[in-house]
Amino acid sequence: MNTCRLSSYYEKFANGDVKCIDDEIPFDIPRGWEWCRLGTLMATISDGTHKTPHYTSTGIPFLSVQNISSGQLDLEKAKYISPIEHKKLCERIAPTKGDILLCRIGTLGKAIKVYWDFEFSVFVSLGVLRPVSSDVTDYIVTFINSPLGFKWIQSVKVGGGTHTYKINLGDIPRMLICIPPLAEQRRISERLLSLNDKVDKYGLLQKQLENLNEEIGPRLKKSILQVAIRGKLVSQDPTEEPASMLLNRITKEKQKLLREGKIKKKDLVESLIFRGEDNKYYEKVGEETVEITDEIPFDLPESWSWCRLKQCSEVLYGYPFDSQRFNEIGIGKPVIRIRNVIPGTTNTFTDEPCESRYQILPGDMLVGMDGVFNVQFWKGTPALLNQRVCRITASSEIILQRFLYYYLPIAFVEIEKGVSFVTVKHLSDKHLTYLLIPIPPKQEQKRIIDRIDELTEFLK
Repeated sequence: MNTCRLSSYYEKFANGDVKCIDDEIPFDIPRGWEWCRLGTLMATISDGTHKTPHYTSTGIPFLSVQNISSGQLDLEKAKYISPIEHKKLCERIAPTKGDILLCRIGTLGKAIKVYWDFEFSVFVSLGVLRPVSSDVTDYIVTFINSPLGFKWIQSVKVGGGTHTYKINLGDIPRMLICIPPLAEQRRISERLLSLNDKVDKYGLLQKQLENLNEEIGPRLKKSILQVAIRGKLVSQDPTEEPASMLLNRITKEKQKLLREGKIKKKDLVESLIFRGEDNKYYEKVGEETVEITDEIPFDLPESWSWCRLKQCSEVLYGYPFDSQRFNEIGIGKPVIRIRNVIPGTTNTFTDEPCESRYQILPGDMLVGMDGVFNVQFWKGTPALLNQRVCRITASSEIILQRFLYYYLPIAFVEIEKGVSFVTVKHLSDKHLTYLLIPIPPKQEQKRIIDRIDELTEFLK
């Protein structure tokens, strides 16, 4: 190629024809550089066998795109062929050290220099480029892997839709490449080699930054919840009724209702958790008092108290549906199963009848008890509760529903840490009934909820 006095670019062909190629030239190059076609620098441009060979457990490595698409030779998934079949394939092309392998089907455009000494064969997905001079090999690999080389490959690729993208072998010689003087090629290659470690390091840092950006919201939200349920998100107000007094008062009220026959014995949960003078934690149930210090996950502010979930909420477990039984006793409603309270699943239900007491309404708090212990407020239409899903309703005189909603996922994480599950992780009745719940004063609960909501909205 020569540049005319008008600074246009022309290409002269073997038959003597000359064609202006200004529309192909992406930019001007320094004095001493030249534009040329890749084919003029190559002694051979070929590809591997188009037929799948007979693989063996050992023998000669048989390489395809998956073995070089990372930019390095990867033999972990390499297949092998017999020496006899390798010899036959070498009649088409016998790749050797110093050649260039080019991904031309599937993962397009990645090129590497053959730097290893052992024999190997290649599949059709790899192009084999053999430069006329080994002096230009490193620079050619650098150019093909550059943004300019990638852009050209994208412009000539064929396929798509139901077909795999590929670069036709006949298009490869037409790649336009700018060539510096040999000494400058070497300096470029050496400079790039010296920068590889820094590029890899910055690439790793960039990846870590991207991961952090993706995780920062969930991590901060988790930290906010951890701080909140320990009484460190908002300040305590000494004028507010302590949770211990609230719990004692409610227990006495229920004892009075029991004596009057207005509630049943099962509805009276006589559990009082307190800190003794020895700084240990105790639980009084009826007339019996036992130490539970080892169960307490963290200390609470002085105005807070611990209680069991059964004391501050109602837990309704789903019914194991039997169509015949519910046809006899029930009403037809959509059925909520475990899949319906796992994030990302579609709310599709069967229409099986059930007793109305198993009905759940929009706003009810549901907990998936198998696999992922997910907590969510039901946003669908009125439905029925199946087994392995439970509805938890906070006793509003003790704890606000949203405070309980914010605490339960943290509690479930601790359960997962402390329990060995034989097969599928499962929250049992015992896990939930005896789950320890931190209870702040009622007004402080409201302030905590408002602050969490405010910070969560800020993180969106």
